[in-house]
Amino acid sequence: MNNFRFFLLFLATISMTLIYSNRVVFGFTVICQQNGNESDVTEIVDPDYYLLDSMNVAWMFTSTAIGMCLGPAPFYFAHAVDTRVLIFSYGVLSALSSILYPWLDSLGFWPAMVSRFCAGFGQASQLHFTNDLVLRWTPQSEASFFFSIMLATSQFGPLITMILGGEMCSSSFFGWEGAYYILGVGTFIASSAFAYFYSDSVEENRHLTESEKKYILTGKHSTKEKQPVPYKALLKDCTIWISLLMFTGYYLAMIVYQQYSPIFIKQWSLVFYFLVFTVVLTSILYTVFSRVSAAPWTAQKRDPNGYTIYRLSDCSPPEPVTIPMPKEIKF
Repeated sequence: MNNFRFFLLFLATISMTLIYSNRVVFGFTVICQQNGNESDVTEIVDPDYYLLDSMNVAWMFTSTAIGMCLGPAPFYFAHAVDTRVLIFSYGVLSALSSILYPWLDSLGFWPAMVSRFCAGFGQASQLHFTNDLVLRWTPQSEASFFFSIMLATSQFGPLITMILGGEMCSSSFFGWEGAYYILGVGTFIASSAFAYFYSDSVEENRHLTESEKKYILTGKHSTKEKQPVPYKALLKDCTIWISLLMFTGYYLAMIVYQQYSPIFIKQWSLVFYFLVFTVVLTSILYTVFSRVSAAPWTAQKRDPNGYTIYRLSDCSPPEPVTIPMPKEIKF
């Protein structure tokens, strides 16, 4: 198959997008779960429903975060395991966390919290599989493109989830449960397809043509054994610490926003839309005026020796100008 690497990128993007959606979907459906589906059919919520307690809702979000923290741990010990097994395992775990969630939700707080923990645990595989795909399957000239597409799944996921969650919550046929079923089944299909077509070795993949194999492997160095991690050198490198600080801040802000934004919008909709309008308007004005070249201007000032002219050209440093100064002015 020609350009098979792009087909593999497509499968990986769909799989990682849906796995990401499984993690954030609770933030969009919790509103319907607390208040009932916004459809023509009136739905009465049990007053003893555990999600009516704000502390339980906070623990549901927290369990997902704990799962994300613990999710990468198995990769350190499973480096000898075929990556396809890991892709399928994490994909199935994430899919089951969504498919079974409506049933576990009916059982109570603890089963539902375990489901949310598994959703976070499965989503922790995203960066690992992204690195594997880019390092093994990407020519050097296309590495940044592949990496940017894979990282964009953290934007595709919430986008799909917002649309799907809104439609399901307003549906009298599916209800909020439909969002979990659709995402879970889609995750299982996409992850299974990704695991089937993927392979750790580019040379042994039967779907690749010889010309594409040579193109991908050009300039790559194969490693047969796992290399020891230089922890001391990493801890002494300022770049590592700066990157760690940057990613920590980025993910903290993004995860908090993506998980709590639906609740915040519902409770503080007027304030939220005012803030969004202000930010968007400021961004537009800044973008427009930052692209407008400064018009050349001329200023004149009279001094005892005549006129002195100051000129400023378009966004470029002015040429040196000799300015005659009056003798009676001293510095």
